[in-house]
Amino acid sequence: METRKRLWIAALCLLSATVVTIGLRHYVMGVQAAPLPANATLPASSGPTAHLTNPALRTATVPDGIVDDDGFPLRVIGTAKSETPMLPRVEEFTLTPPNGAQGATKTTLALRFPATQAATLASSIPFTLGRQNVVLQRSQQNPNTFVTSVDFDWQAFEQEQGLRKQASLNGKMVPVFNGRRFLRSEPMQFVEPSQIEQALETHQPIQFDSGVLESSSTVNVFPDHELMMNSPAVVIAGPALSNSPARTFDQCLPAGQQGNPNGAWTFNTLMLAIAGATPSNPVPAENMLLNMLDQWNHDQTINTFEVFERTRMGSLGSNGSGFLSNWPIDTAAGNTCTLNGQPSACPSLAMSPMRLEAIVNRLDLGQFSPPNPPAGELRFVFTASATATAHSGACANQGGLDVINIILEYNVPANISALAWAQQWNNLPDLNSNGNFSVAYLNGLQAITDQVVTPGACPSSLGGTNGSCIAQIRTNEIGLAPTSPPNVGLWELRELHFSTSGGMPMFTTATVAQTPDNSFNTAGIIKCSAVNNGICTPNVLSNYINNNATTILNSDGSLPVVPLQWDGVPFRGGSALNNSNVFWADVDIINSEPARVAFSLNTCAGCHGGETQTAFQQVFNRHPTVPSNLSSFLLGCTSGNATCGVGSAQQCALSTENLGQNTNGPCVEDIQDPNNSSLTTAFGDIARRVSYLQMVCGNSTCTPPENGSQLLLPFMRQPIGVH
Repeated sequence: METRKRLWIAALCLLSATVVTIGLRHYVMGVQAAPLPANATLPASSGPTAHLTNPALRTATVPDGIVDDDGFPLRVIGTAKSETPMLPRVEEFTLTPPNGAQGATKTTLALRFPATQAATLASSIPFTLGRQNVVLQRSQQNPNTFVTSVDFDWQAFEQEQGLRKQASLNGKMVPVFNGRRFLRSEPMQFVEPSQIEQALETHQPIQFDSGVLESSSTVNVFPDHELMMNSPAVVIAGPALSNSPARTFDQCLPAGQQGNPNGAWTFNTLMLAIAGATPSNPVPAENMLLNMLDQWNHDQTINTFEVFERTRMGSLGSNGSGFLSNWPIDTAAGNTCTLNGQPSACPSLAMSPMRLEAIVNRLDLGQFSPPNPPAGELRFVFTASATATAHSGACANQGGLDVINIILEYNVPANISALAWAQQWNNLPDLNSNGNFSVAYLNGLQAITDQVVTPGACPSSLGGTNGSCIAQIRTNEIGLAPTSPPNVGLWELRELHFSTSGGMPMFTTATVAQTPDNSFNTAGIIKCSAVNNGICTPNVLSNYINNNATTILNSDGSLPVVPLQWDGVPFRGGSALNNSNVFWADVDIINSEPARVAFSLNTCAGCHGGETQTAFQQVFNRHPTVPSNLSSFLLGCTSGNATCGVGSAQQCALSTENLGQNTNGPCVEDIQDPNNSSLTTAFGDIARRVSYLQMVCGNSTCTPPENGSQLLLPFMRQPIGVH
């Protein structure tokens, strides 16, 4: 190890000499980003590169660096590797090839950030790029620029850019999103391959912006197979192929078509796995479920805010109406749960009145490097199949007000990279096959989900709790709404976090991510009032948005994380109340409407309300034998339609290859700003996810080298938020 350390320090000395040389040059390969005629060339810039000369670089690039057993530099702080920080979007990349004559065996990478954001960064930033742990060092000559050295595959980069050039010349258009908001479609950008070759020959720097990494020239994505799986072949047991095992269960289907209570994607199997229980001993999971649902039967105080009882939950085994009243009881001898310190019957998980609506791949919620899970989340959307308004176990009328959704949201294990996760989805059978969902596809889909949901999939070293990858459970419902004040007729969204106590698994109500308490909203229907604990400090929301406007705009609202307290008072709420009109604003005192929109859009209430013009649900409850409808915020509208109704012919079809981006532009819907009638915003969230998956895949086989352009992807995107 000591020998390797000496070698690493020597390499840093050589890197320093290389960077000084770069700083003295007066010629940089320029990159144009528009499609060109076949015989055109790309002109070089006449201006010099940002000066990267830095005498202290030799000792500062990896100040306490060592080399691990795989030869990768690590930054060690105590006993743990450093976490990768959030960075602003890069304005310009500069790559300088290795120069063996000067002893530089690595590529020099320089990143230029916007000046106002660069000024807030530390001078030395540990960062993870693929398997390479590096330190970004601020340039003394240009404080907006940070530099490091990396292993980089120039040949792969040249090949990729050649494919992008050809696609661009053939008219390929790329959708451009800022966070969730669609901005425009533009011709595919590329670096001229001949200039990459010239850079390699002359060891000259080459510059480009992030446009040359956006989307993909060759990857095709089928959203109904790779991103939002709500096909009857996936979620409905009855139509399943005869030679494929039933993976779902629905008590409201006819006898013989209900499926398998122990199927891989049933509420039963997933909850058993979270609790570490088994079909032969389900009590730990059933006890966890009973105590979770009972929380709706009591007022709770979350972060000082009162979260009120939802009166139609009911009690297990009672003769009254209510959702829990209709839940079947586990009748197995000896199966006893504990509720409020007293013995209780257990709710049967095997006969759960929960119907699977969709399996959702949320790759877009991840980063390409720590601390967030690089591959995002995997989600299972369930709806209650039992009514909450009448006793006797009757199946719910999904067109009425009995809507109760429970969404299980899992982190993808930390040892699965974003690229590996994307590869698995994009290599599933039946893609490019006219929408088939064969036995091979279903088996492949289960193989993907099993990595995340099976017991022990996430030990603590991979970010799990009690071996489970569960990140949180979210509920959104109106089926439990009270018929008397407060909160009559309002949807409510809650968030529950998993933990263990005395060895027993449990879910407890937590604050809702990115969402202040309802009392701070003076827009929509939620007002400051005594029923929200009386906390109505003037202008808290506007002060928060105004003080954080730069960060909100730079991250499109995914940052900063809404804190528990702000302006000296508790801030983050214990639930989100809503109807389709709610958005977040302190009218007339917010300085930046774009910042207000970005903030509001990333709250639970805004995303499921006025900012997106949804009726609180993004995935709608379905009748037993049909697929779920999706919101137009997700699907967008066909060409020529600015808006479109849920389930209408004007909505884009989920099965559309690439969701329209290769034809007349991506599928989006124009939404009028609820706070300013002269402004509109375009949303097409699944089209955005398509573009994101394409970018991660990089090429037609979704197998680019980790040290090619994929190495730069951590600088391309920041997390979209939590929804």
